[in-house]
Amino acid sequence: MRKTILILLFELIFITVCALPSLPLPFLSGKPGGDFFREQSEFNKIKLTDFTHISDMGYSIRANVYFGGQLDHSSGYGNYHLGTVWRNIRNNLSISSQFYADLEHSIPATFEFRIEEYRIELNISGDAGPQSDLGKITFDKYLNVEVLQKPIFVFAEPQAKFKTNQDTLLKPTVAIFTGIGFGKMYPSAEHQRVSDFLLILEENDLLLREITQEEYKILMFIIKNRWQGYKETDLALEKMEEMGLLKEFPSRAVLTSLTQSIESSFEYMETGSDARAGINYNFTTGETVYIGVTGDDEEEEKKDEPLRISFIYRESYQKDKFLIAPWFSLFQELKPDIITFANLGSEIIFQKSPRMKYFLKDKFTFYYGNDYTSFSNNLKAGTYFEIVALLGACLSGEIFARKDYRPRFSIQFNLGIGMLDL
Repeated sequence: MRKTILILLFELIFITVCALPSLPLPFLSGKPGGDFFREQSEFNKIKLTDFTHISDMGYSIRANVYFGGQLDHSSGYGNYHLGTVWRNIRNNLSISSQFYADLEHSIPATFEFRIEEYRIELNISGDAGPQSDLGKITFDKYLNVEVLQKPIFVFAEPQAKFKTNQDTLLKPTVAIFTGIGFGKMYPSAEHQRVSDFLLILEENDLLLREITQEEYKILMFIIKNRWQGYKETDLALEKMEEMGLLKEFPSRAVLTSLTQSIESSFEYMETGSDARAGINYNFTTGETVYIGVTGDDEEEEKKDEPLRISFIYRESYQKDKFLIAPWFSLFQELKPDIITFANLGSEIIFQKSPRMKYFLKDKFTFYYGNDYTSFSNNLKAGTYFEIVALLGACLSGEIFARKDYRPRFSIQFNLGIGMLDL
């Protein structure tokens, strides 16, 4: 089993490394956002940037429950994970969020419930801040100004994480990141599904005329996700016949291609790039407060909350069956200490077939402050395969290496719904 997993990981890394040299890098070439800004074909000239109202979301739901034993000697545990990523663009305002909620609990060793034998822990976090462990909701307000053909925006991003159990109440960590930036990220999975759908029809000479933006919106509403390929294909073709877009109904072979294009699409995808710089300030740092116990304010030591100057850049684009998303963040803490955090990472997804994809994630972190320097690297690779509609499995291996520590290797296997690597 272990040998099989290692072979799988090496195969994934080999595929990724071999493919990278042939992929264009829009953030190096100067192209504003990559291929999704180009006109798709003769009959489809609707670009993603033409839409002023567009939204989409991705999610992950996993549950693991165990209970066993004999009668009064039985016991068990459960852990549950919910992850979400969401973006809504409306006129000159973009709102996005990303957070995770994890719940763990134990089941008493006897059927007679006793609180001392019961454990419950709730953790709400996300992907924001120097440690990438805060949930966030981001508000971008776009101005009528451009730099390097990219729009300028001002932003505010409240960030927080929270952890508690039945014994203690942990104060939430609350922060704000605010400043100015340029560029734009779009939720692009629905647009890409319709684009691929139309391209197949055009290649088979089945389109009568150019599609309008309003008709494109209708198809995006029909082809909402990748879970019901046959149903969405039939509904989309019926609507296109009604709108007078089709010359004739497709053959069985074309129907199969249309269905497979939906099923092999990315469930959630963001395309584009943005850079932002500003102030990141912590209001609280999550110190422990025991339930039912009050502290003496005169004896408590007053602590300065962290103040940081922050810069973040990220890019995300699709090329053929690859989704590539490099990113970089720099946080310079000014108080209470002079500390530098730098994070550099990337995510690469290869959609091998409608029911299988490979993914590779890497994150390098550098820390400097208080006469101490540290760095670490976290590499995660795996495969996601769909068992039946709405139920999938994710097998991944993770290597974590840190200065002055031996590398740590772990293997994970998850069953659940949605983007299981989220």
